[in-house]
Amino acid sequence: MYLLQKQEIDRLVEGYASASLGLFGLSFGSFLSLLVTDLTAPLLEPVKRYFVDGTVITGLASIVFLVFAVREWLRAKKVMADLEKEVSVDVDASLKSDATERNG
Repeated sequence: MYLLQKQEIDRLVEGYASASLGLFGLSFGSFLSLLVTDLTAPLLEPVKRYFVDGTVITGLASIVFLVFAVREWLRAKKVMADLEKEVSVDVDASLKSDATERNG
């Protein structure tokens, strides 16, 4: 059994329920759809430039949100590793030993 502080719970939830991960999914999906459109559709020059700009912007946003999501996930993994290193006393075992000492 692990006793957690509120900060540790917040850091765990942040890594596994990350808004950055959702934003990465949205921006990466937009990037892929714009990239496919750029490569396959015959677009006229002013429109082609807008699609290329949008592709570059969403590609960069995808990279940024991926970095944020990975950073939050690694922080959560570090909290889990720190929790596993800690030595915790099982509450049930300590209560049973106190009860046997009183009865004895």
